[in-house]
Amino acid sequence: MSFRLDTDETDYNNVIAKSFFASRPWWYDEPVINSWATDQSVHKVLHHVNNLYQQWRRQPEGPFSPFSDSLWAETANVQRDAGLPWHNNNLNLPEEIDKSWPFHFKEFERHVVLAKGARVDDFDAAGYICNSIEANQYGIRAIQQELRRQMPNSQPLLVAGCIELSVSESASHLFGLELLQLDRPWKHARGLLEERSRPNRPMIVIASLGNGHGEMDDFEAISELAKQLPIYLHVDASRTFDYLTTMSTADRKRLALPRLVLQHPFEDVKSYDDAEPTIVAATIVGAGTNSISPPPAVVLKPRTLGTPSEMTVDSALDRLVFAKCIVVACQTGRCSRKSFNTVKSRLMHRLVRSI
Repeated sequence: MSFRLDTDETDYNNVIAKSFFASRPWWYDEPVINSWATDQSVHKVLHHVNNLYQQWRRQPEGPFSPFSDSLWAETANVQRDAGLPWHNNNLNLPEEIDKSWPFHFKEFERHVVLAKGARVDDFDAAGYICNSIEANQYGIRAIQQELRRQMPNSQPLLVAGCIELSVSESASHLFGLELLQLDRPWKHARGLLEERSRPNRPMIVIASLGNGHGEMDDFEAISELAKQLPIYLHVDASRTFDYLTTMSTADRKRLALPRLVLQHPFEDVKSYDDAEPTIVAATIVGAGTNSISPPPAVVLKPRTLGTPSEMTVDSALDRLVFAKCIVVACQTGRCSRKSFNTVKSRLMHRLVRSI
């Protein structure tokens, strides 16, 4: 199906519109979406979005801030309110670019991951920016995936101390992990952990470098336990990472604060000088003290930690998801009942044919 973009002189530099319509081969072949090609209101919205983009493009570069630039949010809001498909960073990692849409901010995200990873001795760390809640779940899941590869016949035990219950309990439910919520200090938990880890059951320890009540786990005791038990550590430093990792070595020693290191638990394991307290973690959530809740955070993991999962598209499910989108559009007045019924009948015909 061919398509010519109708533009006037004011649209000559409308790169947003050109990119939008250039991605048409990937559009759903449905009446509502096909109508975008000739709908003048769509052109007006794209023209407005292009103006916002040009404003953003002319802004001088500044130091990275974890808070979203207002122009990005405004651009997304305009497209959302118009019912148009819009892309931000998708659900992909910074290296996973959707090439059908060129206006990504993934490169900024990648710089942040590398910069934060370098502070904890991993100069090729993987990860992404999200809120601290999601970051904790991603880090725990990455360790679970790695243990599935290394110990496929073992069911890890999730062990939590001071970290928020919302993190430990949601991870237990989401990932099907048995949760052991400690009711005693780490230094008194050896007997219990030895009993629960038999025979050689791996433990994903999730610990906090500062929770919402100002408490933190005893990492010195955890490090001692890790010398004898199969412990794989996830650290939530969503309130203290920037403070701890930007401090000079002299200041850190003067304050008796530990050094934080990101390290793959099965590859290139390094030993560290016992004279300097060191927290060696398989995954880390890093952020600082921010004025919003939940704060934006960076989740970090060694690049090879966790088994990569293959992505497949279920065409039937894909169509069901699209049908749900059409229902929502009808409920919000963005799709007529006639258009909805047309789409519904075509979807049901395709679904029956695909079963």
